[in-house]
Amino acid sequence: MNFRVKRDMSVMEIFEKSQESLELKEQISSSSIAISCLLVENYFDFIHISIAKEDKDFSGWIIRDSDELDEDEDYENMVIGDTVFLNPEDEGDQLTLFHENRFTGAISLLKSLFEIFTGPILDATFLTGTLPTPEISQFIIDAFHLNRLKECEKVMLYDNQEGSTRQVDEVLELATGLKFLDLRCPLPDEWSNPRVLQVEKLRAWPAEWFTKTNLLENLNCEVAQINETNLDCHTFTEFMLKWQASDDRRLKMLEISFDGDWEDDIRRKDGLLASFWRRENSFHFVVWHDPHPIVTLNPNPDQLVKLEDLEFLGDEEEEEEDEEEDEEEDEE
Repeated sequence: MNFRVKRDMSVMEIFEKSQESLELKEQISSSSIAISCLLVENYFDFIHISIAKEDKDFSGWIIRDSDELDEDEDYENMVIGDTVFLNPEDEGDQLTLFHENRFTGAISLLKSLFEIFTGPILDATFLTGTLPTPEISQFIIDAFHLNRLKECEKVMLYDNQEGSTRQVDEVLELATGLKFLDLRCPLPDEWSNPRVLQVEKLRAWPAEWFTKTNLLENLNCEVAQINETNLDCHTFTEFMLKWQASDDRRLKMLEISFDGDWEDDIRRKDGLLASFWRRENSFHFVVWHDPHPIVTLNPNPDQLVKLEDLEFLGDEEEEEEDEEEDEEEDEE
């Protein structure tokens, strides 16, 4: 029996077809279907694995712990690869499975999916939508022991709380094909790993760990976008001067966001005080000509912004009053 994968088939339809027989699975595997996006999400009590091919929508598998099931009930089994899952609940392009250990079950499912979709993984995202735990970190590390993920060129790691440095370090070590890293993991300020600064493209947020030494000596990316650092504009000026004197031809683009709470004040010999700070993409310079309660060294940026808004609001009100007076004169 010859089977050909149709272009309009969804990922779930291809998966279900591969489950019908070993012969069909081998034929589908030989088609080298690429995974355009792999999304692995960890939540409090389940793991969600989603796959998309080309421009098609995602199909997904939700893996839960089987202890959620009622022990007195009989449940249907589903064998995927060499692993038995319980109580498969099919909802179109989403399939819910239960396993005695959701992390073990998810790794086994990934292995089986990679045997079906044998083309390259173009983009892999690991998202932790709950508090990071040692079990979640180990699961992500175990996933990157799979050869298909080792070869993936574009990877995103996302944690909504401070994540495991061991997890990030081991992923960087295992992902030998990595070219583009999107690192959305809050990490300790003292964290350091030379590998993260050697990829072709780096996007890091937040990046309090990114130091002056990293910028001036260690950064070796073609493109880097590094947000929420503890650097200041003086460090970036040093970087530009250093680049000007170097023969570096690798770097193409660098974007760095600095700490927005500027503390720079300037006092002239005549006693006049000015404040200098950053707001989003703008630099602001305020000269304190008139006494004001917040005129202190190291003023609060929020207060400065509020004052600036009031100043512009005052100008608008004056313009409106002038317009009203002109209208009254015209009526007379």
